[in-house]
Amino acid sequence: MRVCRALHDYIHHSAPVARARILKVVVDNDAVYIRFEYNQPDHYCLYAVKFIMLSFHYHKNGCLIVSADDTEKYVKGKDFLSVVCDHLRRYLRWVGTVPQFEIKHEDDWYGYEPEFSFWEKLNIKLFSFMKPSFQLPTFEEIRKKVWETIEECLQSRVRPLRVTELIMNIEEPRIHILNLLNPKPLKTLIIGGSGRCPEFNVRRLKNLEEISISKLGNYEERCVSQPIRDFFNIKFVSLTVETISDEEILEIKRV
Repeated sequence: MRVCRALHDYIHHSAPVARARILKVVVDNDAVYIRFEYNQPDHYCLYAVKFIMLSFHYHKNGCLIVSADDTEKYVKGKDFLSVVCDHLRRYLRWVGTVPQFEIKHEDDWYGYEPEFSFWEKLNIKLFSFMKPSFQLPTFEEIRKKVWETIEECLQSRVRPLRVTELIMNIEEPRIHILNLLNPKPLKTLIIGGSGRCPEFNVRRLKNLEEISISKLGNYEERCVSQPIRDFFNIKFVSLTVETISDEEILEIKRV
């Protein structure tokens, strides 16, 4: 029993060492898309690039998973959000480095609309008599659950995830995710979407070379909460806003 417990602790508490290339999560109204690229050694110990591209579609009696080659898998009796979060946990706990980590709240995938075959439709209808139907979560509920899963995985890691480029095109402020990442490797930070950009500690990101903030919306207050002077030490800075205050203009002129 002691050996089994020690092995369990080692597996679940050891730092991940796998190196991914891209992890992209796109949240839609009734689906979630995940693109995961990683390096995998072959028989000659040479690393080949592998990729997983999955779309998870809501169904009242389960979840339909579609891969990039149009291969379909229907999961019965489990809501699609639970299936999505299980896959997210698997990817985030397996890798130690992700050069590009992107999270979006929009549908910019390949526009796949799932079509069930006759036997799949018959199977689903028969299954619906055996199990209760799942209600479609709201867009806000989907976003919240996906984010909670990402943050849960990042918080539980032995070593913070190393990300070189972080892209967040989201609606609500989730900038505190920066506190859950290793700040040293981060060189590019891109923040987009509507709503105000919350203030964060730029100086903590000592190796940041490029930052781009694009926030849409008309506000009486500053669209970018961050003081402009905090960006002066960064090599490339891009701020795109619909409104800008007199105070911000004066700060820029002082550069």
